[in-house]
Amino acid sequence: MKTQHQQSASAKLHPDVVVIYEQLPLDKQIAISNKAIEILTSPKKLDEKDQAVQLKQWLDNTYGKAWHVVIVKGSFWSSYSHSANKCFIFRVRDVSYLIWRTPDEEITST
Repeated sequence: MKTQHQQSASAKLHPDVVVIYEQLPLDKQIAISNKAIEILTSPKKLDEKDQAVQLKQWLDNTYGKAWHVVIVKGSFWSSYSHSANKCFIFRVRDVSYLIWRTPDEEITST
């Protein structure tokens, strides 16, 4: 996997973004984290629940359905499955964002 420096010298994440884990192309990391910052700093002062709903709606409309958004203040632990190259976990200030996509179709077991 290429580092952010190898992908593009001109495309950069916002300086307030600290990447915790990523399996997502840099352009999508930038777009998603910029949208999260836009929602976080909105004059509407949304609570975390409404921020998560708004970010998920944007993700579903922009990149297709089946995105999951968790917003956490403080420590967290998680274990989950996600579609290939569809996971991005980052922090802005004291807020962590866990964002991943699962397959849009139903998974059936045999």
